[in-house]
Amino acid sequence: MTLSKLGFLAVLGASTLSGVANASSYQYSEFHWKQGENQVSLGTSRDRVCFLSSVQGHFEGWGESVHVKKIGASYYLGGKSNQDSVEATATCVTNPKGDKYTQFDTWEQGQSDLYLGDRHNVCFLTAMAGKFEGWKEVIEVKNTSYGVYLGGSSDQHSVKASAACLSRYNPSLKSYTWKQGESAKILASSANTVCYLTKISGKFEGNGEWVRLSQNNGYWMLNGASKQRDVTATATCTSSF
Repeated sequence: MTLSKLGFLAVLGASTLSGVANASSYQYSEFHWKQGENQVSLGTSRDRVCFLSSVQGHFEGWGESVHVKKIGASYYLGGKSNQDSVEATATCVTNPKGDKYTQFDTWEQGQSDLYLGDRHNVCFLTAMAGKFEGWKEVIEVKNTSYGVYLGGSSDQHSVKASAACLSRYNPSLKSYTWKQGESAKILASSANTVCYLTKISGKFEGNGEWVRLSQNNGYWMLNGASKQRDVTATATCTSSF
């Protein structure tokens, strides 16, 4: 599957898409936001869990951010930008297994890695902000034998990330990384596996830079594009979402 500039919009074609996986398997809804729009309601948090699944645009500093937030009993997708072409997609799993309660945490550059919980957690990126100029600008959820951490690095300024976690006993996790210049990576069946972004890095200068996690023909797919350098993304997949 080849996506052009702003490739995920070519797939979406509208602010909101709903896609349902096979009967009795995971079900998904997908939503899109772009700068200049109001935040988008993703629905109630009582029956779904939502996370960031694509980012695009010129991330120059504190004025650029995208996020999935839980406000009261609802999820929202939004952001801000003083630059151009900042956009994002959120994916919601509308029938997750087990408890739907999510705990959100935020890391900012200059801080040590933030402990999110023990290894009995599934954690995913929900926000990205700041100046992304190259390989030294990284936001990442780190799964280790000692627990799950949110962190990153930056030689620039204002780099920030948020993540949310679900409590899941001993989840089986597998991660995949896409780097600019590579073709799209097919990850896992979307019927019985949920994939989510856990790392983003690189120089985001405009509409030519984007990373996206999506579903295509029953499989999760990770891809992106860049006219700059060092753009990369990692997705982690589990059947215990």
